[in-house]
Amino acid sequence: MKYFEQFPNFLYTFDDPSLNNFQQVTDIFTRVRMLDSVINNISVYYTYDVNDGDTPDGIASKYYNDPDRSWIILFTNKIIDPYFQWPLDQNALEQVMINNYGSVANAQITTDHIEKQTVVISTKYQSSNIQTYVCSIPNTVVSIDGSSILPTVNTPVIHVGSNNIVTFSDGSSVDTSVVLTWVSAYDQIIQNNEANRTIKLIQPGYVQQIETELQNLLNQ
Repeated sequence: MKYFEQFPNFLYTFDDPSLNNFQQVTDIFTRVRMLDSVINNISVYYTYDVNDGDTPDGIASKYYNDPDRSWIILFTNKIIDPYFQWPLDQNALEQVMINNYGSVANAQITTDHIEKQTVVISTKYQSSNIQTYVCSIPNTVVSIDGSSILPTVNTPVIHVGSNNIVTFSDGSSVDTSVVLTWVSAYDQIIQNNEANRTIKLIQPGYVQQIETELQNLLNQ
């Protein structure tokens, strides 16, 4: 089902209305969207990693047997701009860098931002269960010896020293340091592109229902 063919029409004229020279046009200002409750319901979709060369209509043709159902893919992933919000291949990525920075080489030497990370310098444990020690420094979370960054055991922090030494209630301590990492425009463009690669696909069994609901909404 084609998306814009479902939109309501109205009469419009660029001339003096008294000339009665009206034309039927599509109301492109109509807006609909997929409900978040549907998008976030893991029982109705599965994830798909977009490969270079994949397009929304190509995926729709493969999984929904109709390239015109590409709008369902875009809606499900809240994609407004199907060019810049869809994963680009290497040639397209390089063209973005050339357009924005003059060349790929310039993108590689241009600063995008500086990242701050907190790393562990040394630790002192009073307990044998070292996996319990996960401490929070302002604006960061520290993971001890590869343990989860989410605290799973309530070991309260009783002191955070000015030298970033964190002391726990059982006498254990962690010494940390802040590391600044330079991120180039090149790396950030690549990172943003990879973040777009995993998309959600509504299971084919729900497609007909979605099309029917769209028609009902636009015909109201």
